[in-house]
Amino acid sequence: MLTKRGHDEAKKLLESKGIRVSVLREAKYHPITGELLDTGYDDHAAAVTSTAAELHRAGIGHRLGFQTGIGHRLGNSYVQRADLVMRAPAAGVPVLLLEIDRRTEDAHDLVHKLRRYWE
Repeated sequence: MLTKRGHDEAKKLLESKGIRVSVLREAKYHPITGELLDTGYDDHAAAVTSTAAELHRAGIGHRLGFQTGIGHRLGNSYVQRADLVMRAPAAGVPVLLLEIDRRTEDAHDLVHKLRRYWE
């Protein structure tokens, strides 16, 4: 989890280049003990990143061809965000849009399923 200062710096560096920075998650502490209540990272974001790593390890996608949280504008100006987008490096177009939900399918199962689709 970035500090407020780190988040502000990341926004300056990335958003000017069209790379969206996620909203800062403020650290939450127990009101009596002062103990940190959060894990320091977002479980879903970690699942998305590790899924990209699993796909790359399995030979699916180029390691620089993955992006997270990419918005796709629909006809009614509603924006749908895909958790993970794999692009074709040479063409720069999305070739695979993934919604990541580790409660129903782990990365290993996803890789196995995509391999079958590819074949």
